[in-house]
Amino acid sequence: MNDYTSEDEALDRIRQLWGQYGKFIVILSILVAGSFGGRNLWMSYKNDSAENSSLNYSQLLLAVDQKRFEDAFEIGSEIIKTDAQSSYAELSSLFLAKISFEKGDYDVAKNTLIALIESSSDLNTGNVARERLARILLSEGKADDSQKVLEKSKSMDLTNHLLELQGDIMKARGDLESALSLYQTALAKNVINGQDSNNLSLKLNDIENNLVGTK
Repeated sequence: MNDYTSEDEALDRIRQLWGQYGKFIVILSILVAGSFGGRNLWMSYKNDSAENSSLNYSQLLLAVDQKRFEDAFEIGSEIIKTDAQSSYAELSSLFLAKISFEKGDYDVAKNTLIALIESSSDLNTGNVARERLARILLSEGKADDSQKVLEKSKSMDLTNHLLELQGDIMKARGDLESALSLYQTALAKNVINGQDSNNLSLKLNDIENNLVGTK
């Protein structure tokens, strides 16, 4: 499930938020927190008002970066509680789901993602949540449920990661031909984008060998 931990989509959203809501304040707060202790600064700045969401979110990023996951969970929960309709709350939900998943709290991770899917007004964030929920379900052996989650997505771009995930689902469902086609398309995108394809190539070779064995 290494793909689940990829934060490419979230980081793209973070860059957008920094450009829109106090980029210099957020960066400065991270630097100051790194110098004087993240948790103490978080407690002193903690505020229930929406105006401080960008500052609080910067503390969440710092806590995650420093692997202070309990602090990160507390900060993220506070952001969601005090500014539930903001993009910061949605991004916080993604991080809380990630932390829960890595702790082995799969039900918490799934429920967090389901709540985000149902409440998010941002198409990209909702689709990221759907993809991650699908990965968790697949890891639990629920390939059919995983596929249903993706089928309900809205205008989800067929990225190489999503194509590979769909290939994994088809393989788990026993549809090797479809899995092969999806892996080949994902590999072609990887090559175009100059991305590492070692793991995908292994999956592709495995499918090809299995298909040869059935003929």
